[in-house]
Amino acid sequence: MARKKNRGFSQPMTSMSYIFNDDSDSTEKPIKAILRHASANTSLRQNDSTTLIFVKSGHATISVNAENYDLHRGVLMAISDYQAYRIIPAPGVTLEYVECQFDYLLYLFFMANPYFNFSPPGLGPCPVYAVVDSNHIETVVRLTDYLIISHSKGKHGEREVLQIMELFGFLIKCSDSENTYPLPPSEHRPRRQNK
Repeated sequence: MARKKNRGFSQPMTSMSYIFNDDSDSTEKPIKAILRHASANTSLRQNDSTTLIFVKSGHATISVNAENYDLHRGVLMAISDYQAYRIIPAPGVTLEYVECQFDYLLYLFFMANPYFNFSPPGLGPCPVYAVVDSNHIETVVRLTDYLIISHSKGKHGEREVLQIMELFGFLIKCSDSENTYPLPPSEHRPRRQNK
């Protein structure tokens, strides 16, 4: 029996395999994941990629474009291209967090791919902020740990793309961006620290 053609649609990952390929000789890593520790204020960082931050332990404030948000265990947030951010740990506390960066092209792939039912999480004038619930926090820890190991080994293939996609799924599920997008920060400041 002849096999039916798929009417021009490729499988979800195949369409991006030419960019995210473990066999690539390129030194460019489209997914970077690093475990960081901050016990003092970090320098102001001008973001030039999409950044996911997941807090493993400690307490701090993150200032994103002059808006302050609480950081504590379970916080998962996305900071879009060209937003500036700085982390200010609580006095005497070391914040342990995973900083995961990837190209905006990968974010667009998540949002536009018809195989995944992601709605826009509002990457625009303010970051997307979520607190992962206790039922899912260990899964997020494992995902970020895996990405850190993959980055250290130079892997950036389809499996790593799926891990990032799963983190984005938790971000969208646990945030209230579906209800607030695209309101600007002055009209809605999700879980903002009171100052």
